[in-house]
Amino acid sequence: MKPGPVTEGIGALALALAGYALIFDDLAGYVVAGTLLIYLVYRAASFLKRYTRLAGSLALSREVDKKVVRQGSVARVETKISYAFQPGIAVHMEDLLPPVAVQDQEQQTVFPEPGRAVIRYRMRCMAPGETSFGGLRLTARDPFFSATLSLMNTGLGLPSITIVPVGEAQSGPASGNWLGEMEGSRSLLFRGQETRAYREYIPGDPLDYVDWKLTAKYGKMYVREREGLSGGASMIIIDLPGIDEKLSKEEMSRYSLAATGAVEGTYNKYGNCPLLLISGGNVIASVPSESSEDEVFGALTAVRPTERTAPLYRYLDPVMVHLLLRMAENRSRGSETFWNRYSETLRLFRTRAPDFPFRKLISEAVRLSEAASLHLYTPGRGDGSHLSQVVLEAKQQGLWVGVHILSGTAGVGTGNELQACGADQVEEI
Repeated sequence: MKPGPVTEGIGALALALAGYALIFDDLAGYVVAGTLLIYLVYRAASFLKRYTRLAGSLALSREVDKKVVRQGSVARVETKISYAFQPGIAVHMEDLLPPVAVQDQEQQTVFPEPGRAVIRYRMRCMAPGETSFGGLRLTARDPFFSATLSLMNTGLGLPSITIVPVGEAQSGPASGNWLGEMEGSRSLLFRGQETRAYREYIPGDPLDYVDWKLTAKYGKMYVREREGLSGGASMIIIDLPGIDEKLSKEEMSRYSLAATGAVEGTYNKYGNCPLLLISGGNVIASVPSESSEDEVFGALTAVRPTERTAPLYRYLDPVMVHLLLRMAENRSRGSETFWNRYSETLRLFRTRAPDFPFRKLISEAVRLSEAASLHLYTPGRGDGSHLSQVVLEAKQQGLWVGVHILSGTAGVGTGNELQACGADQVEEI
């Protein structure tokens, strides 16, 4: 426990009064000096009692985005702390890193409400092995005293992290072979490239990336993150609302916040974010995965209501043509003239279907992104045929597709249509 500026000032005043009383033999000086010293002792005892109560009430919950990481890679940490709030005492908390880790980003502490604190930062794991956090450093001060204590019990060091050495080949399903999956510094032109890190399975992740050896060892599903773009950042497509859709300010703010937040989160996690802005049947902006941070976030300034030059878009997918043709041929075996003509029209369409620019742009952008998943953000208002085309193209290329639609009755119908086209998940914003 250390004295603060106020304590030092009062102590100096008490000593001066004691010296004055000693020189002039003044009883009043002794009384005032003694009173000040007794007050400081009372303040010290009160602070120590409240600080002990504060330290004893700490409860910590720490989350790490990857619990199995490659040596030298970055892990993001979020530590949530609850404690017994003590009025008049300012609190500062610092997470103690594992002994084999160094801080890659300064710790940022926020206090969402009295008695709660959240610490966020990034760390870089430098040495291989299994390690855990050092605990928590608690600093508290009032106008009179301050104290710092490092709390390092077992509960405050969780969770443990496994750091895999660079260049160590993984046995089992993750082992390297000349057909694709491989550890080391070489980059292969196959789907499975070098594994950068491991993280816990998130619903929607492709099962191809699950590391079954680690899953069996730790009792939780773990996913391999690729060194290249494959299996890394998800592609994000934002459907800009038309001016005639007349979204309220609250709806537009909610939609813009969700879409831009997804891009920001993806870029901060992976260092890249394949991004496409569309409006109806038009592509407004295409930001490939190798784009800089300024290009990615600069494109987000266009997320606002837009005048649509192609408000309606119609394209009959070849797979759907084949299914419809089979249905029409089955019904045309009788004497129904309509189904005969319908079958002839579908055959003609199948042989002479034009290659629309929008379909080509979507297909090319999805292919070049090399992403394993796609997230489509849309207000879900008005015509949604262009959205069906996006989902169909992504599914044909083997991507997992998640659709995020503004809540409301208008979005329910669009969501059902996109699910029928193969969307894996539809959620409301």
